[in-house]
Amino acid sequence: MSIVNCYMPVFRFITSFILEPQEHADYSRFRDKCIQLLQQARFTAELHHSPQDCEDANFAVVIWLDEQVLCSEPEWVKQWRAVLLQSHYFDLSTGGGEFFSRLDSIDKNNTQLRVVYLFCLLMGFHGKYTQQDAELQKRISDERRCLPEQWRQWPNNAPLISERLNNYGEIKPIRKKFRHRKWLILSIVVVVYLIMLIAGLGSI
Repeated sequence: MSIVNCYMPVFRFITSFILEPQEHADYSRFRDKCIQLLQQARFTAELHHSPQDCEDANFAVVIWLDEQVLCSEPEWVKQWRAVLLQSHYFDLSTGGGEFFSRLDSIDKNNTQLRVVYLFCLLMGFHGKYTQQDAELQKRISDERRCLPEQWRQWPNNAPLISERLNNYGEIKPIRKKFRHRKWLILSIVVVVYLIMLIAGLGSI
């Protein structure tokens, strides 16, 4: 099983949360669920992959998760900010820069791990590029070049891309638009994963 496949339950849960934050009004329950899913994903990944790859993959997903929550609307977001999951797991509060440092250090041939980081980017992670959309798009393009041909040829008008770009190829702010495209966004994780399966990246 691929590493990113191990974390699919986490990606699906957070996507559901972004779409319908009102369904997650209980802070403690939501946080416990996140931790539970992360633990399950880490355990499954460790059955198939090296400890270091599992550690780096878990780091990427945790940092991505924190950012998604901090950009959401529930009243308890300030509580989350006070005790980030990255602080809980890695004693960090500024993982947005470390995310890209770790990505840069990954072996070019380590497709399994690079896919996890690219998946986080495609699922909306900005990190240190919060105010630098053009630079972020360049990083995403650079990452795709490191992966198999199917990823490099993924059409730019696919729903995941076209719904996130304006006419200048820049990322549009979409946090508050999710609710108006509910069924489209619900399909994002499935669409990306199917592409990965076709590319041979979603299996062992």
